[in-house]
Amino acid sequence: MIMRPLLFACFLLIFALPSYAEVDPLNQLRDTTLSFFTPVEGSVTAVEDNIVFSDLGETSGVKKGMRLNILRKGKPFLHPITKEPIGQIETPVGTAEVIETTPDGSKLAIIKGNAQPGDILRVSSAQVKTLFYQSEDVDWNISEEYYSRLKNTGRFALIDTAPNKAKDSEIINEAKKHNAKIAIILSADYTGVETTLRQRILWVEDSKLLSDEEVTLSDDFIREIKLGEEIFIQKTDTPPLSFDLPFRTELIAMGDLNGDGTEELIMNTGKDIVFYSIGASLKPALDGLEIKIPADEHLWLDACDLDNDKKDELVITAMKNNEIVSYIYKYKNRAFSQIWEGDFFVRVIDGRLYGQDKSTAGGYTGQIFPVQWHGQNTQHQSTLKPPAGINLYDFNIIHTPEDTLFIAYDDSGYLNLYDSRGIRLWQSSEDYGGAIKKFKKASPTVMINRGEWSVKDRIILRGKTALVIKRIPLAKMAKGIGYKSSQIMQLLWTGDLVKETPLIDYIPGKAIDLAVSGKRLLVLARPLFGIQSSKILKGKNPLTTKLYIYPLRGN
Repeated sequence: MIMRPLLFACFLLIFALPSYAEVDPLNQLRDTTLSFFTPVEGSVTAVEDNIVFSDLGETSGVKKGMRLNILRKGKPFLHPITKEPIGQIETPVGTAEVIETTPDGSKLAIIKGNAQPGDILRVSSAQVKTLFYQSEDVDWNISEEYYSRLKNTGRFALIDTAPNKAKDSEIINEAKKHNAKIAIILSADYTGVETTLRQRILWVEDSKLLSDEEVTLSDDFIREIKLGEEIFIQKTDTPPLSFDLPFRTELIAMGDLNGDGTEELIMNTGKDIVFYSIGASLKPALDGLEIKIPADEHLWLDACDLDNDKKDELVITAMKNNEIVSYIYKYKNRAFSQIWEGDFFVRVIDGRLYGQDKSTAGGYTGQIFPVQWHGQNTQHQSTLKPPAGINLYDFNIIHTPEDTLFIAYDDSGYLNLYDSRGIRLWQSSEDYGGAIKKFKKASPTVMINRGEWSVKDRIILRGKTALVIKRIPLAKMAKGIGYKSSQIMQLLWTGDLVKETPLIDYIPGKAIDLAVSGKRLLVLARPLFGIQSSKILKGKNPLTTKLYIYPLRGN
């Protein structure tokens, strides 16, 4: 009888103890950092020498180490017509650091300036300008994840710096160049079983340590945040390479067409398909060969080794006189030859060629089917079955051990994730800009509008992570006016949700296509209205399309 209450108490104790699995160490570190910058406002109640007493205490969110601005009230300012007081001028007179706290008050040391009773003490809600530095011993995936979590709080304006500074003084000097208020410094120690991540926060103005915290990251936790590691980009919005291309360039792809182990850049320029090698400049590849496609519009461009001979074939779908025509070209004996032609839409998915038939009114009809090509022979076999209403250029496939998932655009420009049964698991919170290749469906009379069909943006996949274009319209309610900028978004399926984060925050104008080659991300974009104003000043044709090349890191 005595043991039962004791046993019950033991069970209570066990269930009351927090589970490590329930604690996210990076969130712990983030929340600790946030706690030093809680917006507060109070008053100076007394001043003794260099010590300030205030009515702000622990219940207000004040803690030791915080720094508050000291502001002095001045003359009231009056309404220009009624002359009624509508506010009071506040003049910054100093800064003070919290050195002791009680529940209802605190003691601060004046860092600079002066204070007097009645002065205002404040931590404003403005973003804190922060230099973010990780030493070379910190796994990039960990620092990227933590950086993202800090940024998503909206509290910090983060500034990056290269991980090559040996001394705190060098980091502080860099922070001062950017007028940062604090410097966050990450370092790590790996024991072979787990990683200890250390964060130090320094005040930039005097290099004083604000906080020194450590958290432990298990290997399981690190594996979770590494799911999308291969497509992380160096944190910069200024690409190291950019090139001017002909204005009519709309599609790009990368492929090793001659089997030499180096991929060529493939792009259309009007009716021509051209090839370049990428270095410090773009140089014609494959002896300057071009392919002339007798078509009015190019719809899709792919390169893939379809016949397993270690050379990529070139796959093109185009439109001529409102009819669909598709081709496969092969490079052999220093020339291109057309080895297949079809009258339906085609594209490469998972290294295989798939097709879909054209409706008589325009657009797509019927199921998506694998294309077996042998010379001029085409065989339709079993179908690929994305969710209802999803057409050939709308989607890509995410393979998981549990299921085959479809990530797809809808006609409103939203991204969706479906399982193999067609059940939607997720939808983006806003549209990604909508399709830019739209065509009217044919109608027997101008009085009947049968609507439009479209070719959606390319979705590039690596594992469970998708790279997609997001366009920002010049005017939210009138997208037809143009796009002021674009982003490349990274969508990671974690098994429970889609983690949606910017990979590239800002690309000027309208991004129209993208490709990945090794550790490079290529983005095709046009400036607003297709006009590069700097060319006007130089007396050149201002109509242009830009190719931006960003470095990727990881596997």
